[in-house]
Amino acid sequence: MTEEEQDEETVKINKDEESVKKNQVEEIKTETEDINTKDEIIEEEIKTEKEEENYDNIDEEINIDNDEKEKFELKEKIGRFKPKVKLNMKKQRYPYCIVWTPLPCFTWIFPSIGHVGICDSRGIIHDFAGPYYVSIDNMAFGNPTKYILLDLDSREFDEYDGAIEGGTQDYSEKMYSLIFNNCHSYVARCLNKLKYKGKTGYTMIHVWWMLCIKSRYLSIGKFFQTYIGFFIVLIIAIGLYFLFRQ
Repeated sequence: MTEEEQDEETVKINKDEESVKKNQVEEIKTETEDINTKDEIIEEEIKTEKEEENYDNIDEEINIDNDEKEKFELKEKIGRFKPKVKLNMKKQRYPYCIVWTPLPCFTWIFPSIGHVGICDSRGIIHDFAGPYYVSIDNMAFGNPTKYILLDLDSREFDEYDGAIEGGTQDYSEKMYSLIFNNCHSYVARCLNKLKYKGKTGYTMIHVWWMLCIKSRYLSIGKFFQTYIGFFIVLIIAIGLYFLFRQ
């Protein structure tokens, strides 16, 4: 082989090597581009997943807000509620109630007139029993025969005991008057401090009327206990009428 042929062969080999290297470089470049493309795709997928999670969180927050709004609207619609309480005649516990008991002599003649108290959240009776004295857990003139379960809203429910305590403090400094400042007046003061049903103008007449139209008897025996004196007086009066008529 001549030198010229050797040179040509060398040139050819070099060209082949350069071609191979060039191809390798192209392949590496292509692989790099593919890797970058995959990374971009992965980043895009991650970004999309995060956005979807954010949208889901937003939807959840909106749903929670809507649920709270519905609960609030339902609460506003219902407005008032009667607390779930259990009356206990044995222990004389009547939570969130106004209670009534007969007055000797007075109730015998006027059955709607009696002695009144109001019970705190534990059911303990508070009643204005005399000058400068509010009796607690010892109702004057005997145990109650009928009651009213107060119709409270959530605000009144929270402030209930405080209102009774305020009324008790006020009437512990007041003189008792059978006509103008009595047990009915004390209960009215407690209702006013509570702003019961949004009102502050309760008087003893309002309390008396509430008991006339809304009260319930604790039992059949308590019903007869309330009216037995009236019935006896009525029978005596009728007997005397016919006796003297003859």
